[in-house]
Amino acid sequence: MATNKRYGYAVGDSVLVEIAGRIKQLLPSEAWIARTGGDKFIVACQVRDHGDAALLASGLIDALAESHQVEGSFHVLGCKVGVALFPLDHQEVARLPDLAEAALREAKINKESVVFFSEQSHERHLRQIMVEQGLKEALRDGSIEVYLQPKVSLATFTTRSYEALARWNHEELGQVSPGEFITLAEASGLGPDLDHYIIRRVAKLVANISAAETPCLPVAINITANHFSDEALFAHISQALDDYSLAPGAIELEITEGAIINLSQTVSENLRRLRRLGMRVSIDDFGTGYSSLSYLKNLDVDELKIDKSFIDDIESAKGQRLVQAVIGLAQAFGLTVTAEGVETKAQVDLLVEMGCDLVQGYYFSPALPPEEAVKHQLENWV
Repeated sequence: MATNKRYGYAVGDSVLVEIAGRIKQLLPSEAWIARTGGDKFIVACQVRDHGDAALLASGLIDALAESHQVEGSFHVLGCKVGVALFPLDHQEVARLPDLAEAALREAKINKESVVFFSEQSHERHLRQIMVEQGLKEALRDGSIEVYLQPKVSLATFTTRSYEALARWNHEELGQVSPGEFITLAEASGLGPDLDHYIIRRVAKLVANISAAETPCLPVAINITANHFSDEALFAHISQALDDYSLAPGAIELEITEGAIINLSQTVSENLRRLRRLGMRVSIDDFGTGYSSLSYLKNLDVDELKIDKSFIDDIESAKGQRLVQAVIGLAQAFGLTVTAEGVETKAQVDLLVEMGCDLVQGYYFSPALPPEEAVKHQLENWV
């Protein structure tokens, strides 16, 4: 629980006691409740049908969503619910906690409030367990590779920098997509570990390339939303730069809107210290979150990256107006603007006309093994 980290375990325990009390108030007297560890609780009670179970789950979420007072401040805690029903989901009552756990994991990954167990969710649960265990092993044995995708300047049509993209080939599961294992890493608490791994891999990669004949252009790393609020992030990045004798400009950081939309003191401090150190920071997937002028005005960042979903629609009149508006917004704040997922010449031509600075996507190059990406570093892409 984040409460433990911020206020200590005594306060965290008091919040858990209050949570248990709220749950108990909603349940019939014959119901059973237990804490299974951490901030997880399990409830067993009789319901009439699926709808009755959904109503109970909704009531629990509403009750726990009411603010908790912690040392004079009020805090709202999030809650996810996984549901398994007897005998619908299994004939053995003892199996239901595992099935409810499978539904809960899916709720966390898909960011849903309530998920009911299904055979499909169970199969996904088993795969998630395999992927999570495999990911832990991969972070230990170094089997996750880093590829580089060029970010191409539309003024010169040459590579200006790269984005580091993780690639993982599991011996049993085969090629696991970043969309799957990164999402799972964030949901299971492995996000910071994965970030640490990529930061050090990229630092080592940049140092090795720069030691050869061709100095490496800057490489951007995506930082998961939860990790950017970690007080230790700055120290870890600084240590990686020192260990590999890199200037701060050798590595750039990309963060999503979700990491900064509710700008906490820790996020603000990380941003301030990283920028003061000399690192460039980009807002990734711009437009997919709750974009607003107010947070752009208050953020000290260098770049906006327009999400691929907007570039896909750029050839329509409405799509053109939207992308042009984002470019104008970036220019108004003195920010570099990069278009992601560019796949056609028509898209490139429109972005040149609109005054976009950089593009990346399959039209120029997919993510490549580092040695191959560096071979094209000095080439003109047209």
